Amino acid sequence: MVLLANRSFKEAIEFTRFVERTYPAMFHWQFDAGWCLLVLGRTDEARRYFGQDPTPMGQAFLAARTGNRPEVDRNVAALRNDFGDAASYQYAQMYSILGDKNRALDALDRAWQIRDSGLAWVKADPFLDPLRSDPRFQALVKKLDFPT
Repeated sequence: MVLLANRSFKEAIEFTRFVERTYPAMFHWQFDAGWCLLVLGRTDEARRYFGQDPTPMGQAFLAARTGNRPEVDRNVAALRNDFGDAASYQYAQMYSILGDKNRALDALDRAWQIRDSGLAWVKADPFLDPLRSDPRFQALVKKLDFPT
């Protein structure tokens, strides 16, 4: 998680692969490995890790990265069925990747209302980069009042 927050994605992938090879029973970071690979644009490699994720979350991220809006909407609907608003931060990530800023910002607003723990990543999350210049995003970061 430290490597992810530091945006050291290549190093995070190397570490996860080391753990996967050396201690396969301890390897529980399939989603994080897929996430890093998506950030780096390595979609096919990410697909392998997301295929090990029992929720539709990884598939939704893949669909967002490839611009498949209907697939994102299908997976978000499935996630909403399972998690409701508790995954609001993840919905924001997916919509941001997809380029749907309004839905992404609406999801972040909901994440704020319910105090979604994902908001702890808002300043480091590369999937939210397309939102950073938006006044709504900046207002959210200000409300979060993270120490500098």
